[in-house]
Amino acid sequence: MAKTEVVQAFAPLCVVKAEQQSRQITLLKEQSRYQRDNFVIEAGWIDNVSEQYRLKVADACADSIVAGTGLYRL
Repeated sequence: MAKTEVVQAFAPLCVVKAEQQSRQITLLKEQSRYQRDNFVIEAGWIDNVSEQYRLKVADACADSIVAGTGLYRL
């Protein structure tokens, strides 16, 4: 349960950071689905997220950006 709450809290913040770097979003969309989480982490969009939740938040953030929703959906 806690992991879901962390993802819900931090994924939208990640999307906001990403939206400030439109060129990076273009590059993210060029990545394979399996590389996107690492791209988000390396871009520094989730530096404020604890290590134990980082991959889940990165996945949710990348999925939201690629889907064009701008917001994380469960």
